Amino acid sequence: MNSTLRTSIAVLAFAVAAIGALLLMRMSEPAAKDDQPRDSVAATSDIWKVGDTWVVNVSQDSGTITPDAVRSIATVPYSFRVAEAPAAGDKDGAWKVTVTQEGAEGPFAEGWTLQYQERDGAMQLWRVAQGKLKPMEAELATIVLGMGFPYETKLTKLPAPEATVSSAKLQARSALPPATSVPTSKNSGAAPPTDAPNVPAGALPPGAPGS
Repeated sequence: MNSTLRTSIAVLAFAVAAIGALLLMRMSEPAAKDDQPRDSVAATSDIWKVGDTWVVNVSQDSGTITPDAVRSIATVPYSFRVAEAPAAGDKDGAWKVTVTQEGAEGPFAEGWTLQYQERDGAMQLWRVAQGKLKPMEAELATIVLGMGFPYETKLTKLPAPEATVSSAKLQARSALPPATSVPTSKNSGAAPPTDAPNVPAGALPPGAPGS
């Protein structure tokens, strides 16, 4: 066997070994992101998507706040953004909407977070939080957000890019918290707190004078 043939065989053997090594490396690589479990994929909705934004301007007459003040209409913009979608395996299925108020100072500068759940073809307000505080149930939205906050308890479509609403209208709408509990009677639209004491007829509640 001459030297040229030996050299050709050596080169061929090296090439085969190199191709084999590359194949083994590819087989040992982790799966691509597209092959990850479906539970890691965020949920989608026909109502909105992550990144959607809108602004609600709240107009307020300063004369309604201070009796002697001259009538002056001020408009405060609230910026909403769909910040996070629930993972497909998330049992709560909470969509997170962040809200910031233009010119807010102090604790309100951190903004708010609204959590919605998609139920019956609509986004239903589930929990609310101010800044980094612990989220609270929607029944307490008026307390956590304030009566002049332009939140929606139910959304069936993406809000308009920009809208204006009066503070008086918001206060009237927020006079009662959203009732998500089962009413106690046909004449009542809200249920008492779950930890309310059970007091028999004619008896005084615990802690009352004379009880």
